[in-house]
Amino acid sequence: GMRKDSNQNYHEDRKFPKYSISVVSIMTGVPTHTLRQYEEYGLISPARTEGQTRRYSDEDVELIIEIARLAKKGINYAGIKEVLRLRKSWHTMREWPGEEEE
Repeated sequence: GMRKDSNQNYHEDRKFPKYSISVVSIMTGVPTHTLRQYEEYGLISPARTEGQTRRYSDEDVELIIEIARLAKKGINYAGIKEVLRLRKSWHTMREWPGEEEE
């Protein structure tokens, strides 16, 4: 189950690439051609199987939902890339409790 000591495994699991592009499209409501665009622009980088099929993790899916949300606000891919970059460095900077209140 989800015990506290299995936190590491849980984290790895969220990074585990398991969804196909068509499943992710259904999960996120983002068309497959748009998902390919995200990848082309370097917004996401799904894993690849040996047969070069894309596989997305839960973290990828969360990121895609976030990208789609920003895109809906009219932010272009260059802007989104910058937002994601800033957010990543911001997260690294402040690693203290109480971050959840958003």
